[in-house]
Amino acid sequence: MLAIDRARPSAKTPDPNVDLDRDGTNDLYVEPRAQTAKVDVPSADVYEKPDSAAKKLGALPKGADVRIIGKANTSWLAIEYNSGTAFAQVIDIAS
Repeated sequence: MLAIDRARPSAKTPDPNVDLDRDGTNDLYVEPRAQTAKVDVPSADVYEKPDSAAKKLGALPKGADVRIIGKANTSWLAIEYNSGTAFAQVIDIAS
């Protein structure tokens, strides 16, 4: 899961539509929530879709900077990851 501390607003709000399978059609609405933050847990798993059963793309170490581009639902954030969009679970976001 991704716990975030010291969230800072970003200057630009990204396009809230996300094309998960990169076929040119938006598959998921992501509520804009542009900000940057830091991982505040030992390791935060990153997934292809906002579902822990989805393909795991990797993990972010504690202290890593994360650009949050939106909120997929109450438990998942859309983040920038390897020049694309990925998803991480949230425990806490502190401003």
